[in-house]
Amino acid sequence: MDGYVGLATLSAETGRRDEAIQVVQQGASANDQSGRLQYALGVLAEGKGDAATAKQAFLKAEQLDPQNVETQYTWPPWP
Repeated sequence: MDGYVGLATLSAETGRRDEAIQVVQQGASANDQSGRLQYALGVLAEGKGDAATAKQAFLKAEQLDPQNVETQYTWPPWP
């Protein structure tokens, strides 16, 4: 799990956001109970301007890891 997040972070920091999103999506597919990967996907998707993907990822991250308070403060409440 940490490897996916690390590679995605490196990709995003070097301007390859689409590649970063793909890496996190692969990690989330392999680890479907990881709130951390869903949170990372939400952050990356929000940065890209993909609100629908970000919303879905943040909601799933909150469900999988309700102790992660960052999830609750990263994305504004939805109507």
